[in-house]
Amino acid sequence: MRHLHHLPSVVLISLAMLILTSCHITFNSQNDTVMDGIRLKYDNAMSLSGKYDLPSLEILGGTLSVSLKGRADSDMSLAIKYKEYEPGDATVYFSDGKIQTKSKSGKPVSIYNITGDIPEHLGLNIKTGTGDIELTGLKGLQKITIKSGTGDLDVTGSNFGTLSVKTGTGSITVRDSKIEAASIKLGTGDIILDNSFVNQQEFSTGTGKIIQKEANPVHKDKGSI
Repeated sequence: MRHLHHLPSVVLISLAMLILTSCHITFNSQNDTVMDGIRLKYDNAMSLSGKYDLPSLEILGGTLSVSLKGRADSDMSLAIKYKEYEPGDATVYFSDGKIQTKSKSGKPVSIYNITGDIPEHLGLNIKTGTGDIELTGLKGLQKITIKSGTGDLDVTGSNFGTLSVKTGTGSITVRDSKIEAASIKLGTGDIILDNSFVNQQEFSTGTGKIIQKEANPVHKDKGSI
């Protein structure tokens, strides 16, 4: 178990700028999104559902909030909100283990919210510039990878293999969960284990605390925070 404080926060905070500038996303007072120089004025939504048999799913976004809940079967049901260039222009779909977009106009599409159910054993690779992420009821040996510039991460009621998190600014809360191995690196924010156990811990925070809250402490022989 390693706890490394005082990690240079500028290194992790720069994640926000790297992810956002890679897509060139900005916002204006009319709540429009400007992506790669194109103004996306219209909101739309789409549902994706069906059997999902791949071992993992990749989700990428500039400004994107994600809330996913595990389910015991292999069905996936997602509600996706996005900005588009003109009404009915965009399509969202699964391809090669990723959530992809395309448009009739050839203009970009900006997904800003994803909620729904996924197979509980599914591995996840989520990269965002800014936005909160909530994961509930994940179970299995999978790896969950999160890279975010700004935003909180909450993992609740889960039992899985590996958690890897790199965040510039935001708090990480693991609640009522068990994780075999976790590597969490924050620039600014707290790492909170609430009634949870992580067997192998590598925690780093530039500005923030590592907090353990346990209703019934367990595995003291393997160390605790």
